[in-house]
This record gives sequence, structure tokens and C-alpha cells, in this order.
Amino acid sequence: MAKGLISWPLLSNEEGHMTLHCRARAITAVALTALAGIASAATTSTLLYSTDGGTTWSSSVSVNPGQIVLVREWYNNPDPAAYASESLTTTLPAGFALVANTTRVCVSPLTTDPLAPNNGQDVCANQTDSPVWAGSSLSVSPTSGLYGQTVATSGIMNLGQKAYLNLHQCMYQYTTTVLGSPDQDLYATAVNDFPAGSTQFNAGTNASNAADSSAACGAGDASYAPLASQTSFQAVSLVGNRYLNLNECTYARNQANPLYEEFQTLINGQQDANFRASTHASNTADASAICTGGDATYQPSSNGTQALDLLGNRYFNLNQCAYRYTATAPFTGHQDTAANWPKNGSPNPPFSTGTNTSNTPDAAPVCGAGNGTYGPLSGSTANQAIDLYDGARGAGFVQFSMTVPTPVSTTAYPQNASVTGPSTSSSSGTVTVTVVVAVADVAHSGVAVTTNNAVANGTATDVLSAYIADASGNPLANQVVTFTQPAGVTLSSPMCATNAAGTCQVTATSTTAASYSSTVTVGGAALSGSVTVGGAVYGPSPASYVFAANGPVLPTCTASPNPASASQQVTITCTGGLLGNTVTISGTNCAPATVPASGTVVCAGLGSNVGSNPTVTVSDPVSGTHTVSVALTVTSSGSGSVSVPVLGPWMLVLFSVLIAAQSMLIAFRQQRR
Repeated sequence: MAKGLISWPLLSNEEGHMTLHCRARAITAVALTALAGIASAATTSTLLYSTDGGTTWSSSVSVNPGQIVLVREWYNNPDPAAYASESLTTTLPAGFALVANTTRVCVSPLTTDPLAPNNGQDVCANQTDSPVWAGSSLSVSPTSGLYGQTVATSGIMNLGQKAYLNLHQCMYQYTTTVLGSPDQDLYATAVNDFPAGSTQFNAGTNASNAADSSAACGAGDASYAPLASQTSFQAVSLVGNRYLNLNECTYARNQANPLYEEFQTLINGQQDANFRASTHASNTADASAICTGGDATYQPSSNGTQALDLLGNRYFNLNQCAYRYTATAPFTGHQDTAANWPKNGSPNPPFSTGTNTSNTPDAAPVCGAGNGTYGPLSGSTANQAIDLYDGARGAGFVQFSMTVPTPVSTTAYPQNASVTGPSTSSSSGTVTVTVVVAVADVAHSGVAVTTNNAVANGTATDVLSAYIADASGNPLANQVVTFTQPAGVTLSSPMCATNAAGTCQVTATSTTAASYSSTVTVGGAALSGSVTVGGAVYGPSPASYVFAANGPVLPTCTASPNPASASQQVTITCTGGLLGNTVTISGTNCAPATVPASGTVVCAGLGSNVGSNPTVTVSDPVSGTHTVSVALTVTSSGSGSVSVPVLGPWMLVLFSVLIAAQSMLIAFRQQRR
């Protein structure tokens, strides 16, 4: 044998040497409509819910109004075939609302029990709400958005497929001398089903749920020994991928050697990094192969790629077609063996192979007849029908979120789901919306007078507001709050019901200017909390409020002691003030002071600071600013000030004489110096 080739079509050039030509080709899926006639063995549908973000799942859950529920409609296809025109369908229970843009479709090959999903190999695609949702009804393909497909309402339900295609490339070398030149034939194999008499060249190519960790190769024979540097394997992950892009790279020996030699590589594994092909799985069909650059002895000659569609196909039929150099002149004794794997089409049909993906295993390789220079080598020609099917890996689901409605009482909402198409199944679930009777907690509830000091004219209103919450501080809706109505006041209603924010209010009017209070209760208990909500401060019951007269309501103020010395503490007491007014007295600690519900304000300061007959300034938000005078006499005695005696005339004369004498003494001293 001369050199073995893993190649695309071989053509003779004008010198009689073999050259490689390639053509990218995508092999599309077989028509799945033909699969519609295969009876479904056990295709199932399961409808499940989660209220904890997907940690746990159940076919029946209890939820609260307004809660968001995660929904999964599972399918499982254990059959050895895919199905076309399939849809996963369901309708939201009455009153439930879809959470926008939460729908996604996933394949979940590791899941065998949807109640305990294994998402280790999940592949998912987010869905747009249109077209898969029409109002509250869902219809979506089991593979919508997956495998390079667009979002669709119906499509392929794939069969369960193994996780890895383990490609093994076994290289063998034959060395001899022809016409005084080294003749080193490199012969590669990749199939595991050689005919009798050639099994020593079997490669370990297989499909499995585990990635192989080393190449498995036959021992060769006396003529062809294993070549470790070009022997390798590649575990190609199939999960979620539509195309097996089978790439082939050819490297030709330097033409200075009269014996034209070349070899091919199929995989991107552990062989010499100079000679690797870019075989891989993807959702895109390759347009051309990517090959590494060779070395000084072997340079890239040609390459090719074949995109094999895995979606819906059970078998990867790998054909290996071997050809041997049969001519004698001018290189008597030169042998060259080519083993072609990818499907070779025009312009090189003599060396084509039948490699394909299908739901039928190939019984024999399909190979071109060769030409006058290279003829078929039956002992090294084989095919391997690699079964990708695994019935335990056919699970998937569609998932979305929905918002729970607010019924008036605890209600159970049934929901149905189904798989429609050639393979049909159905499931059902129940969402029970539990309406919990909320219990108000008075310690977390309070009352506020949000409008006060209205004029007592029978129409102006004070506003009393209540805030009701549960023991966790959450606002409660639909809670009935009761307000007592004091004499002289008319309430718009003796009760109100809280809104979703937990608040409600009543208004009060009066024709009598005075201070009033109303006891505020919920469930018969007075509100006792102190809380701030949205900037409003709510405090304990009762609610105290004031109606002002049309004119100002001014306090009566007295001082004690009276009279007082400048150094004494003076207390000024103002009674009969209006709640909410402010009182200011210069020189005291009331600068200003707010009138409480009792109407009494007490201020204090030193007599020297207060002064006689101080003025009290009263500010009323309704009637404006007013003053009240306080009768008070402050004397200077004991005030702590220093008295300076008045100087008489004779004292002034004496003081002048002393100053003159001092001046003369200073002048005399200066003269002596």
C-alpha cells in the first residue's frame, strides 16, 4: 500500500498524480412527514407548577392572589423516531395573566422525572409571545427556536439522541523504496466494521453518552504499523446541535519526491497539530473546511466539508471507500491507498461515498467505481451505521410564568395541556388560589390628621386618615376602620374600607370652633402603632383635630412672679390656645412653641430677657398672625448689674489737677534724659 487518504473526490491531473477537489454540501433532514405513520409507543405529557422559582415542582399548588407561578408543560418522546407537525398546547386558567416574555422552550435530555428535573444538559431558546401565544392560548413547537430554527407554533419533536459522537482516526504507515526513493504510505481508517480479514484496521468510532478519553485502534499487520503521531480521537458533542460538519483536510508531500504522496485527516483531536481538520457539531452548516497549515514535508492540498443534518435522524451512516493505486508505469511498485469518508459529489463521482444521516441503517457502503489509476480496494472498504438513538433522552418542556387573579373566596382552577400532532398525549394540573383572611395588627396601624384647623363654618373639612397593616407591616386592603363622632362634629361616614395601600379616610365638619378627638378602631381594637408611610406619619388613636372660628382664637397669658426682678426666672402661661397654632415670646424658650390639644403653653425666661409687658405672637394657619400682651413688671433691683455713681463738680476739678500733674512729671523725666 502507498499512502492512505481521508479525502474528498480525487481527480487525475495532467501529470498522472492524484489531486483533491472539494465541494461544500449540506445534507438536509429526511422528510419527517414520513414518520407520521409510526405509532407512538409512549409519548407523554406532564403539567407541573412551581411557586419557588423552579426549586420544587408539583401538579397541584396553592397560591395567594397576585402571586406569580412558574408553569412547565413537559413532553417525553421515548420512541426511536422523531415526529413532524407537533405542538405543545395549553390555555391559561380563567383570570390568570401571562407574564410577558417569560416563555422558553428547552430540550432536557438528562431528565427522566419532571418532578425532579436534571438540567445538566438543558438547551433552551427564549420565545417571543407572538406567534406562540394567541390571547391566553399557547401553541408552540417542541423545538421552537432550537437547532437553528425560528420560533414556530408547530414543528419537530426530536427523538432522544446520545450526547457524543466519538470519532476515532487510526493512522497506519507502510514504508518501502521505489526507484530509489522512500515510499511512505499513510493509511487512515475511521470505521469500526471492516470486513473479515481487515478487522485489524478497525477504529473505535461510536456514539455514547460519555466522551471517549483515548483512541481505540486495531493493531495493523506486518505491512502497515500504527502511526501514533497521527492517531487520535474527537468527542463531538451532539446536544442541541443540528449539523455534524464533517471536515476533511488533505496534505501532499513535497513534489521534489517523484512519488506523489498525500494523506488526509478527519478530526480535530490529539494528533500532530500541523495536521488537523475542523470537524464539529453546530446549528450552522459549514460552507468550507478549516485546516491547519501542515509542515515542511506535507503541505495542504485540498479540503472539503459535509454538513450532515442530525435533527430527526437516528443513524449516522459513515461510509469508508478505499482505493488503491493500480497503474504500474512509471512507478512500478508504488502503491497509494485512499479511504474516503465524506459524501463526494460532482465533479468527482468516481470516488464518491454514501455517507449520510437517516432513519435507516446502511447495509453496505456506497462507493464510486474509481478510475484507471485508482481502483476499489474491497478489503478496506466498509460502512458503520452509528445508532444515535437513546430512548431515555427524549424529554423537553415549554415554560412560562403567569400571575394569579384575586377571587373573592378560595378557588381551584383546573388547567389542561396536550401534545398535538402525529404523536398525541395530554396532561392536567390544578392551581388552587387560597384567599387568606388577612388579620389587622393594631400595633402596626395608626391614624393621621392629614388636614387640620378647618374653619368651623359647616362646610370646611378636616381629614382623618387611617393606615392598617398586618403583623409583618404589610398593608391590608378591604379592612373596615371605625371612627367615633364627637358632639359638635359631623363625619362624612363613621367608617371606611382600606385600599390596596392599606389606607382610607373620612372627613369632618363643624360649626363650633373647638378641639375635638375621635377614637379610631379596626376589628373593635384602637389603633396603637406609630408608622411612617409615604411621608405621612400615623400615630395611636385618638385622632385630635381642631375647627377654628372665623376670627382668631387667642390665648390668655399670665406671668409669675409679677412683679419680678431682672435676675428672676419668669414663667408665662398661655391658656385657651388653638391646637396647631404656634406661640412665640421673645426672651423665653418658646421660640416658637406649638399649641397642644390641651390648649396650654408654658414658657420661661429671665426677667432681664423678657422685660416688662412682653408681647406674645400667635400664628394661626387660617387667620394669620396676632399678638397678645402680658402684664408684667420687671424691676432693676437684684438684677445683677453694676451701678456707677455720678461724679460731683469738685471731683471733676480734682481729677483734672491729677491728670495735669502726671503730664508735667512725664515731661520732666524726658528732659533729664
